[in-house]
Amino acid sequence: MPAASKVIMTDEYAVLIQERTGLYWILSLEKASLVKTGNIFKKVTPEMIAKGGFPEPILCVNPEKSGTILLSSIEEEYFLTEPDDVDREMYELKQNNPNISHQEWMATYIRRLDEVRARNPYVIWYRIYPESGKIEKLYEPPEGGTFIKEMGKSDYWRPLQDGSVRMGVLD
Repeated sequence: MPAASKVIMTDEYAVLIQERTGLYWILSLEKASLVKTGNIFKKVTPEMIAKGGFPEPILCVNPEKSGTILLSSIEEEYFLTEPDDVDREMYELKQNNPNISHQEWMATYIRRLDEVRARNPYVIWYRIYPESGKIEKLYEPPEGGTFIKEMGKSDYWRPLQDGSVRMGVLD
């Protein structure tokens, strides 16, 4: 799983985050060694991980200027009880209906994403402190961030120099 993980670099650490399971590995660049492992999500079991995890529970991850790691995810209770995999559904739709037009396929895709967002409208924020391995769930979004999903604006964000975040597609 580490090989299929997102790698986030800070000045002193490399942090690998497996986006389908929430597993993470913190490596010290100075010591070239593993410092800490864990899981962002407290209720995910080894059996769930062995099955490959969940479709996109982690939305976006970026380093912060301070050396911490900021990440956003969907709500754990939601993906544990309703593991929607819209991308898999849409792949199967195209495979089972080869004559479907691109417009019809895209309209179906957007409708399904809207349905999922309506059932799970929240963005949850966490901060990882690589030096200690501590994970903190944030009870307020970072400045510029949101707790409510918006189509095309909440799945991606980037940190800014002033410590705030800018939501939306990265251009």
